[in-house]
Amino acid sequence: MSSVVRMQLSTSSLLGFRGAPATEGLRRVGSAKIGSPIITGPSSATVIEGQDTTISGVNVGDDVSNTFTLTLEDTNGLLSATGTGVTGDDTTTLVLAGTILQVNTDLQTLTDTDSSLADDTINLSAIDGVGNTALPHSIAVTVVACYVRGTMIRTIEGERAIESLAIGDVVLTAGGEEKPIRWIGHRAYSKRFACCNPDVLPICITAGALADGVPSRDLYVSPRHAMFIDGVLVPAIDLVNGTSITEAVSIEEIAYLHIELAEHDVLLANGAPSESFIDDNSRMMFHNAYDFAALYPSAERRPAIYCAPRVSSGPLLDTIRRRIERRVKNLPVRRAA
Repeated sequence: MSSVVRMQLSTSSLLGFRGAPATEGLRRVGSAKIGSPIITGPSSATVIEGQDTTISGVNVGDDVSNTFTLTLEDTNGLLSATGTGVTGDDTTTLVLAGTILQVNTDLQTLTDTDSSLADDTINLSAIDGVGNTALPHSIAVTVVACYVRGTMIRTIEGERAIESLAIGDVVLTAGGEEKPIRWIGHRAYSKRFACCNPDVLPICITAGALADGVPSRDLYVSPRHAMFIDGVLVPAIDLVNGTSITEAVSIEEIAYLHIELAEHDVLLANGAPSESFIDDNSRMMFHNAYDFAALYPSAERRPAIYCAPRVSSGPLLDTIRRRIERRVKNLPVRRAA
């Protein structure tokens, strides 16, 4: 994949000690010797479905040795970088080796591609030319999701197309509450990119697939967008059955939008309960992310609190899938356009 989304990420450094000479029997601080390599980088990053995402801010340093090896392991996605000392490109394990300058240069192109549509973790470890090891560092990677243009959202004025909504408009939640829109994020993919990257293509939940009249018309959401079913949030990709819920096979330009309220909640999209946006370190994936800071300069960063548990496996999901499957015989069998 060639498209790269650059993001601003907060950096949290792991502490270490520098300046000590390389001698035998170096005193250890935790698991690291004095003078051992130091890895710094973001504590979290966001992957956009189907796109390479640059992991910014990763850096290594070492006052004892000018050469070392940095190993990165990704639990789910694929890692890549460019440089003469890179091995294991486009795999879950990536090794960067060489001088400090070379490794840090390669890190400028460090990219994570989520291929499993699941959150994952990048673990980094390093050893220098004299055998000193760095304290390990981890980056929590989050995958984000949205609605597509044309989705009808329930508001106090009735159903309205999501692209017609604006900040301050009042929506009706699935629980019947009236809540104003705080922010609307948007991002888009060209047809050429989407056709080459099926992971960005929407999931189509056909009319009546979830319950009688739910959704009221075909609903298209991104694969990781969660539907609210039986008191839990289930990503759309985990509901695909090939008949009533399918992966789109072709589509024109995809325009994704997502509505944020003051708190995470359940909206009614084409009559189907599904989640609103929550900033779990994922705001920067939207094209208009910086508008939020301009609108709310005093907004404080808060831990993400979901309105319901998220379920991607287990007995409850199996029960939900079986119930949806039983409905198929009463629905026309169709493929997503």
